[in-house]
Amino acid sequence: MFSKTHSSSGFTLIEVIVSFSVIAILSTLGIAAFLLYSTDQQFKNTYLEFANNVSSARSRSISQVKPTGCIDTLLGYKIYIKSANQYEIYAICGATEAEAQRFDIKLYSFSSSISFSEESLLEEIYFPILKDEISLENTTIVLQTQDGDKKKAIVVDKLGGISIQDAQ
Repeated sequence: MFSKTHSSSGFTLIEVIVSFSVIAILSTLGIAAFLLYSTDQQFKNTYLEFANNVSSARSRSISQVKPTGCIDTLLGYKIYIKSANQYEIYAICGATEAEAQRFDIKLYSFSSSISFSEESLLEEIYFPILKDEISLENTTIVLQTQDGDKKKAIVVDKLGGISIQDAQ
């Protein structure tokens, strides 16, 4: 007389677990890809910013842009690799090289995940005025990620040309 009819309006427990498992796996892959992309972009921005700052120091030296406070003759601009993830750029002013002083010192820092290579530490690049050459022959500064997985070399040739290359 009485008959029961079952109407199913929902999902079984197994369907819900499978759905959440698929969502969790896809989310994990997406987050991992995003973190890798983010790290790559941070490294790219860092070496491009460094190359741009080297180019800016060269341009300021060639055009003889004298910083405020420099009352003597502008002798040039120098980039100095101070530590594994810091460098400074400054103008050198004075009547002679022996009396030279540093002006307009700007300190730049990288994140802790990016650093200069061991060979690049304490390296300097000097752009004297009235010349379009630097003090060293083909100076190479290598930037790398903390794990050493990615490396880029910023090469400044004798004429002051700046190029970015893959480093070994």
